Amino acid sequence: MMLWIFIILSIAYFLLTSTFLFGWLSIKKLPKNQQNNSHSTAVSIIIPVRNEEENILDLLSDIGNQEYPKDLIEVIVVDDNSEDATVDIIQKNQDQFDFSLQLIEQKDEKPFNGSHKKRSITQGVQLAKGELIFNTDGDCRFKVGWIRDTVRLFRLGGYSFISGPVTFFRSKNLFEKLQTMEFSGLIGAGAASLNLGFPNMCNGANLAYTKKVFQEVNGFEGYEQLPSGDDEFLMQKIYKISPSKVVFNRNASCIAYTSAKDSFKEFLFQRRRWAGKWKFHKDIKIQLLAMFIFLFNLFTLSTFLCAVLGNCPMDIFFAGFVTRLIVDALFTYNVLKFLGHRFSFFYFLILELVYPLYVIFFGIISNFGQYEWKGRILNHKIDE
Repeated sequence: MMLWIFIILSIAYFLLTSTFLFGWLSIKKLPKNQQNNSHSTAVSIIIPVRNEEENILDLLSDIGNQEYPKDLIEVIVVDDNSEDATVDIIQKNQDQFDFSLQLIEQKDEKPFNGSHKKRSITQGVQLAKGELIFNTDGDCRFKVGWIRDTVRLFRLGGYSFISGPVTFFRSKNLFEKLQTMEFSGLIGAGAASLNLGFPNMCNGANLAYTKKVFQEVNGFEGYEQLPSGDDEFLMQKIYKISPSKVVFNRNASCIAYTSAKDSFKEFLFQRRRWAGKWKFHKDIKIQLLAMFIFLFNLFTLSTFLCAVLGNCPMDIFFAGFVTRLIVDALFTYNVLKFLGHRFSFFYFLILELVYPLYVIFFGIISNFGQYEWKGRILNHKIDE
């Protein structure tokens, strides 16, 4: 019985990943030479930060280097009770930039019952003067065409929400290289799903949406107490009212770059935070997809152990694993190529071997307990 379930799940996984590959390859890119009035759009870049003293100046410098009129750029940094020198660094360098830079300091005198990041973004949107809102994180870096080409896409398609690409840089060791490859798969799957009319994932490090649509969907209302989800829950709310106006930005000039986690503890807390969102999705299809991925990896591991013990044919397991390997490799290769990374079969094979354990582990612990993030103890729940 277990063997038949593994075979059925393997076929379903092959079809799903093949569909993702089609969805990724069919995403339209910006026409290279088409002219438009993108330089007439005022933009507000909202950066919620906490303890980003080592990174914030690099991000602000990248914004200053953008190939976009500086009088149309407004930057709002919302500091969430930083315990380092983030605020001092911004204040000391505030006059060196030729764009509008506003620093908002949040000071909590008593415990705040809600998502600090969502609160910061909401406050930034309320103050924003631009037509198009950009969201990013304090530890990100960008190429010079980020604003220009995101605005071009916005103007050409009249979009309300643009999900941008994100990747890791400075991958120095095996642990960081595996993170880069795994994270690329998440970005690609989210982009492909959105292109196929099934929005489920995006990343808050690189988003753009209109102030008008944020207000129309009442921002993060309904998810205020979840510590994460400032990205995909907002995307899904906007998609519900205007599905044709939500798009993935598949343009290399608009990639956001951030760093992989260099310690297993930080990685554990980050993935715990990400995984904890799945059960709060109101679309049953997204919950079913999460459960399918979990069950497929669970039966992959179970069938392997069964084969090792001699209770299942090893050749059946091997055929299923190789099939998975091929379709995952094709998808990962194409996404990595777009993100500017070289595909290494060696690292890919290691990732495929450990991935079932990874999915099972985080699928289980995401339902229990608390975790630490940015010096705070958090948990995933929505109070009734």
